[in-house]
Amino acid sequence: MSNFNEAEAITRIEALVAELKAIELWDREYLKPPKPSPEMKESFIARGLRRTEILTDLRRIISEIEKYHRIIAVWSDPTTFFS
Repeated sequence: MSNFNEAEAITRIEALVAELKAIELWDREYLKPPKPSPEMKESFIARGLRRTEILTDLRRIISEIEKYHRIIAVWSDPTTFFS
């Protein structure tokens, strides 16, 4: 936990959200007529896998941020050790 850097975590979240927005844009284009080519279908599937990876990373990073803030709260109020 001592290696946690909140600024880096937030920067990473911003990058992942930007990538999700790009995936959404490409998927919207994919779903428009005409019928997509097989290559486009493969790309659509790959984007779905990447979306899952991104969401997993976001959950992990947000969990780390929450854990970091809980630790800070405990250390800033020593009475929490005895409650």
